[in-house]
Amino acid sequence: MEWLFPGILPSGQVSFIGFDDGTGTNRILLRVGQGGVADMVSSPGGIDTSGFAVTAGTIIRQAVAWSSGSWGHAVNGQLETSSVTTMPASFTRLLLGAGLGSYWLSKVRHYAIRLPDAVIRTMTNG
Repeated sequence: MEWLFPGILPSGQVSFIGFDDGTGTNRILLRVGQGGVADMVSSPGGIDTSGFAVTAGTIIRQAVAWSSGSWGHAVNGQLETSSVTTMPASFTRLLLGAGLGSYWLSKVRHYAIRLPDAVIRTMTNG
């Protein structure tokens, strides 16, 4: 996906995209956190990535890919990955623009397969 805060970044956390099953216990969120860091959170699994610093007024390209035993998160061509034992099993909802604030969201894509880390890194590298 691509997103942009035209002015200043929010002081709190703002979720842009969420996948869930209607509860907060089985979800993945792509967000910008405090201090202007684009990251990914997931439960179960307790994943809260360290993320990457972003700047207001610039286009941010962010992607996440996962399977039952691994995940990859990319922001503007930078990648963080991990092998985990628990990732959310299934989702029934895709939430777009779930956060507060003044921003735009574009080029949202969903693939029904776990894309390789190299692909999501390339997809986000402008």
